Amino acid sequence: MTKRFLVCLFLLLMISSSCSALEKTPTPTAIPAMEINEISFPLDSGEMIYGTIYGSGDPALILVHQFTYSASQKDWKRFARLAVEEGFTVLTLDVPGFGKTPGDPAVPLWDESVLAAVDYLEGRGQTRIACLGACTGGTTCLTTADEYEYIALGLVSTEMPGPDYDYDILTMPKLFISTEGEYGGDFAAGHQEMYDKSPKPKEIHVLPGDAHGTDILNSYYGTELIERLLVFLNTIK
Repeated sequence: MTKRFLVCLFLLLMISSSCSALEKTPTPTAIPAMEINEISFPLDSGEMIYGTIYGSGDPALILVHQFTYSASQKDWKRFARLAVEEGFTVLTLDVPGFGKTPGDPAVPLWDESVLAAVDYLEGRGQTRIACLGACTGGTTCLTTADEYEYIALGLVSTEMPGPDYDYDILTMPKLFISTEGEYGGDFAAGHQEMYDKSPKPKEIHVLPGDAHGTDILNSYYGTELIERLLVFLNTIK
């Protein structure tokens, strides 16, 4: 057996082994692109609200931004994608005077905007809709709950509704989340009061720090906020 023959035999075995490994390597499964569409829908007054639809699952989730400088639907963009991965259709919107929707932010059209979003989703065949909002956006979820029976409410750094608000209507699951130091603890105290006045099912969490609303998502405790919100949403599917 010559040296040249041994070398050729070795190379042949190496090539054969490589081919076998390639044959056993599974073909990567293509991940379908997430369906994202910019939309618009009208208020009863005819003014147009601009928003974005993510995904096509069931149930649907409306995400409402807060009432702070430069706030818009984009504040929820990252979380919207995560909620879609959990099987939800997600609608984010810009209330008049914020983001892409023209208008005067001092003119209170929050309730009208969110109820128009509900109408839009119902027009798409969605019959189960949850509302999750930050600050004034959370208050809007509360104040529209007597017009539409949400399947759940997620309330992040939510301002309290008026003193005559009827908490007995909140029979759906509710999640209250704030940080212990935002605005000197006022929001944590307000959440505790709303929690105490609301019927079950309900849960409340106070995170460390002093970030407010969707700003918590960009804070050190953003991951914890996201995890708590997703766990809550998975309990209502």
